[in-house]
Amino acid sequence: MGLIKFLKEKFAHRKEEKEEKTSPAVSNEENKTSSEEKPGQINEENKPLESQKDEINTSFDKTLDTTAKAITPKEDTAQVKEVSSQPVISEAKDKTTLNNEAEASEKNPEEPLSDKEKEKSIEDKYVAGLDKSRVGFTERLKKLANSHKVINQEYFDNLERILIEADVGVNLSLELIKETSIEASAKSITDPNELNDLLIDKMFVGYANRGGSFQTELNFAKEGPTVVLMCGVNGVGKTTTVAKLAKKYKDRGMKVLLVAADTFRAGAVEQLAFWAKKVGVDILTRPNSDPASLCYDALNKAKAEGYQLVLVDTAGRLQNKKGLMDELSKIVRVMKKIIPEAPHESLLVIDANTGQNGIDQASVFRDSVPLTGIVITKMDGTSKGGIILSIRDQLALPVKFIGLGEKMDDLEEFDLDKYLYGLLIGE
Repeated sequence: MGLIKFLKEKFAHRKEEKEEKTSPAVSNEENKTSSEEKPGQINEENKPLESQKDEINTSFDKTLDTTAKAITPKEDTAQVKEVSSQPVISEAKDKTTLNNEAEASEKNPEEPLSDKEKEKSIEDKYVAGLDKSRVGFTERLKKLANSHKVINQEYFDNLERILIEADVGVNLSLELIKETSIEASAKSITDPNELNDLLIDKMFVGYANRGGSFQTELNFAKEGPTVVLMCGVNGVGKTTTVAKLAKKYKDRGMKVLLVAADTFRAGAVEQLAFWAKKVGVDILTRPNSDPASLCYDALNKAKAEGYQLVLVDTAGRLQNKKGLMDELSKIVRVMKKIIPEAPHESLLVIDANTGQNGIDQASVFRDSVPLTGIVITKMDGTSKGGIILSIRDQLALPVKFIGLGEKMDDLEEFDLDKYLYGLLIGE
């Protein structure tokens, strides 16, 4: 079975639900009641227009009132531990900006979702978050196929351009086209649409069959705290990602400790402390101190006080700055003195918009830290969805999490099937 057909069948319920919403079925009993209406009797459909307007306005007012009550912020009583009161320099985000980000990311109070509703919600996030990539990649494939009646060299040249511009990578693009061309010739495929389906099959079967780990779940320690080291260059959304992970696992009942190991950047400590308070987890800070020393104390604290998850937010650093990369290596060595298996996860955060530069970042970071996975942020803001394929191909590292929006609940564990559906089909 082809990949496109498999995805359509797996997510067929989405189409069925959409059709039910747009074309609600009317029962025979309802039709009978409507047809047997007595003269002068007014049913819902035949009510005078003014009456309908009044009812709509009344309903709308009630909805506004209910919504206003639902979104009224409750007083946050969470305590942030050991945060310095040192004044923050202008480079830091001001409190108004942070509050606006937090309010925009908070979810309105609602009834707990069932497992089916949660799954549907995640699917919706993938579809919405990959909208730009879908238009930038899949729609271009369709246009290319529609503009050619038969497959020729011009078709393959254009196909190569689409793949490279989608950040699939030059080497992988050439390899995919070569394999697709050989199989198309063997099967006498001349229809561009059939060739595109064959290409997509090879792209994602290749992803699944690459060497290295394919595990997307965090590697939790069997005993004691699980330590996750977060690293990456400046501006990729690392601190916000740490906060989102903290919320995700706190919501699952875990006792979480944040470690502000970005000790020298102006405002870094306050920014993470702000999120710690919003999420309701503890934080350990020591501005202007040695990050490795802070991590040493953090792991001792986590062991002594029964924390289940320790998230370490390190300073953003350019991959060509040897001194800063050596600092990461030192943090890892110090951690192992307290917990020999630590860090259990070393995650590199990459902005989806950086393209192939993200591959270069990962290659250098891996020389200093034993990377176990990748977090792709800002996926909803890029039209280049192929970066995930390129990372897997060149680094053999699994994508553990994918950022599909700005809200606190928009960081999802990576799911290959949902990713493919959102990228290739959508709604």
